[in-house]
Amino acid sequence: MKKNIIILIIIGLILTYQENVYAKDTVFSLNKYQEETYNFIRNSYDNNQQQDGLIVAGNYLKEEIEQNDEVYEDYQIILGKYNKQGKLLWKYSYGKTKEDKIDDLFYTYNESGKIDGYGVCLEKTLDIGETLPDNTSNTTFLKIDLSGKLVLEKDSGIQKKERIIKISPILKEDKTLDYYIAIGTINNSSVIVKYDRELNIIWEKELNEEATTYQEIVPIWNNNQVTSFAIIKSKEENNQKQVFLMKYDLEGNAINTINDHLEQYDSYQLLESSEGFLLYGITSEVKLKKGEKSYYLIKYNTELGEEWESIGEIPIESNQKINIQKDDEKKNYYLQYINKVDSSLEVIELDEEGLFQKKIKKIQADYYDIEDFITDGEVLFFVGQINCPEDDTCDYDSNSLFLISDEDKVIEVKEEDSKNILVITIIAVIGITGIVLIRQRRKSLQK
Repeated sequence: MKKNIIILIIIGLILTYQENVYAKDTVFSLNKYQEETYNFIRNSYDNNQQQDGLIVAGNYLKEEIEQNDEVYEDYQIILGKYNKQGKLLWKYSYGKTKEDKIDDLFYTYNESGKIDGYGVCLEKTLDIGETLPDNTSNTTFLKIDLSGKLVLEKDSGIQKKERIIKISPILKEDKTLDYYIAIGTINNSSVIVKYDRELNIIWEKELNEEATTYQEIVPIWNNNQVTSFAIIKSKEENNQKQVFLMKYDLEGNAINTINDHLEQYDSYQLLESSEGFLLYGITSEVKLKKGEKSYYLIKYNTELGEEWESIGEIPIESNQKINIQKDDEKKNYYLQYINKVDSSLEVIELDEEGLFQKKIKKIQADYYDIEDFITDGEVLFFVGQINCPEDDTCDYDSNSLFLISDEDKVIEVKEEDSKNILVITIIAVIGITGIVLIRQRRKSLQK
């Protein structure tokens, strides 16, 4: 009986220690160039459509160029594929002009409608002394296949100095690709564009309203089909800003206004959701002391009525973007923000109606600039930039940040160190178990 109890305790210790080793935050940095920043993170896939890691994308400063007694910064873009243990599987970089930047990262699809790569929506800037012709778009699309190779590079096709800022795959009921929808904006003009699988324009609709721009677009789902789009557009008139939440049909035509007073919020973003869509952001309409702000979520149903609304009671920084992830299996949400009280980054879990469930992450490291995150329901993966702390001496100013985390503690642990610690621990525990069993055996023989 005693022997069985001891064995159970030891097994429990092994499992507990294994969990604790991998629960510690693990920090990875590409550390190849100056001023690296990862801006986007998505799930990555193999040729069998199975998730096999994470794809990240961002920008980096390759070098400074001196010309005509002026110094210019030469920015390029970078994509990296990591497994879920933080190992970099491949890296792709691109840069042909003075300052290439990523505006969006999306999936690309093959003839069968399955994911076959990663698309980059690239702001096309110019070399020193060059100007952009009037009949040329300000966006280039790149397609990187699942192994990290460039397979397509093409202009966005818009015959104006237009810039695509967001592009989204629109899927069929069977989750294969139907087409892409995109919005673009520059100066006083905006456009909605529909693209086919090869990123050729099917149609484009320009917004002929002065000082009006599109900011967000998501599909509205109804009975497992996309029936329309929700779009946020803003307008400047007499030094006053108006922000509208609009419904558009599948041909890019405005149908009606859903909400014409979004400017009352401090920020407003859209998230794709089943049977409707989600509006979220930061608001001052909270039950906190005067001057404080928190998050809000509003779920719109297929009839464009408010299905539910949730307002946070945690004071958050209003000058920081909040990020949200939806877990389709659990039907809940994960929300990331900066807590105003102690300037820490926090992630909380919300239920299917946006109500607070629990705090699952807190990082009090002001040398982390978090840009985006994703979760598999157990582990959090953050990307951004890690900066040298002011009171420290570093051999870098800033580098890319890839952070794996599932508990509050923030320490740096290399993958191989974690494995070595685990192996040594298991060996040690097995040795102890053997000693205990030998002693038990001796005692029984002596009796």
